Amino acid sequence: MFENQEINVLYIEDNDSVAKLVFQYLKIDNYSKYNVTHKKTLTDSLEYLKNTNLDDIDVILMDLNLPNSHGINTYLQVRNHSLFLPIVIISGFEDLACKCVKLGAQDYLIKDSLSVGILTRSLQYAIERVKLERKYMNVIQTSSLGYHLYEKIDGKLIFKGYNKAANEILKLDNDQFLDKEISEAFPTLSQKVIDGYMKAIDGTPYTRQIIEYNDDRIKNSNFIVNAYKTSLNNLAVTFEDITEKIKAQKNLKESEYKYRHLVEVTKAGIYELDFINDKFIYVNDVICEKTGFTREELLDMGPLDILTEESAKKWINRYKALKNGEYVDASAEYQIIKKDGSLLWVLIVAEYIEDENNIVTGANVVAIDIHNKKVMEAKLKEHEDKVFSELENKIHTWREETKRKNNIQSKQLSDINNEILSMTAIGEVA
Repeated sequence: MFENQEINVLYIEDNDSVAKLVFQYLKIDNYSKYNVTHKKTLTDSLEYLKNTNLDDIDVILMDLNLPNSHGINTYLQVRNHSLFLPIVIISGFEDLACKCVKLGAQDYLIKDSLSVGILTRSLQYAIERVKLERKYMNVIQTSSLGYHLYEKIDGKLIFKGYNKAANEILKLDNDQFLDKEISEAFPTLSQKVIDGYMKAIDGTPYTRQIIEYNDDRIKNSNFIVNAYKTSLNNLAVTFEDITEKIKAQKNLKESEYKYRHLVEVTKAGIYELDFINDKFIYVNDVICEKTGFTREELLDMGPLDILTEESAKKWINRYKALKNGEYVDASAEYQIIKKDGSLLWVLIVAEYIEDENNIVTGANVVAIDIHNKKVMEAKLKEHEDKVFSELENKIHTWREETKRKNNIQSKQLSDINNEILSMTAIGEVA
């Protein structure tokens, strides 16, 4: 893993005999070369971290008890000056070292049990774990999904981090939630959801859950949420705002009611589509009457069999958008080719059918004959084009006439000017 590599170590230790042993162990490692910077006090260590490019340090190996600092406080001060660097604790007090690991240290070593293999393996694994964590955090930070990170401490979920998308989706600064217990950070989050998160951190999947949230900061929002365990006692929660999608679905249902009422009072066509097999699976009498095809003929056909080329392209694009989970307006205008070859314009309003995996598999459709309307629109446009064309011709004729008159006037002025110049010349001779 680290064979023939150079590893830069900041070693913080005031005990010369322990330091001598560590130097000896690192020197005799046959696989890697260790460049060690040795500091004996916390003050010197922090000064070094402050004035050094942290990218030049691969790992920190440190004792907790120094001349001017003792215990966990030593670790926390070094941690605050070396974010994202792996830290390995070397101590004679296992309980303190364990607490540092819970606070973010990568590993700990007991001085009395130290060996070449244990020391070098701990340093190398610490470096690799932090590299993986950085990759993981990069994925989170560049994701379009909102991310919330939690740590389970004393049986409670504590908010520990978030990504940029979380701020954009919630429209607030998530810094205000850091180090707060989940029920304090999000007071209206239901206990059922929190229990789901707790189960997820223990390994039980909590996926594609739709939750509704509303408080004085986040107003009437709906999210689709996934929670999964990332490491021991750590949880990542992804969320996506689907408020507008739910509103669209509600509007679709309202539209469906309106158009069902319209069907009852108007002579509208009704059909059902199977997107999987690209077939009509139901057509009413109006569809048969309007298209000229029999029911048996239509049930052996699909939309692309009766649409004009332009309308077929439009249908394909709308279907692709549906398959990609994009919002597609329920209504559209299509031009169909009737059995006798004539064309017919229809307005369709669709209610999309989804399976248990939220995949669109078909649609119930109401079709209304708007052919006369489209014909009138075409005639109106033709008339407008004719009027504009005549107007452009008149403007062109006027411009040409004006240009002709200007040319005549210019010539007359030129003749007069030449005559004056001629007379002037005669007068000068006289």
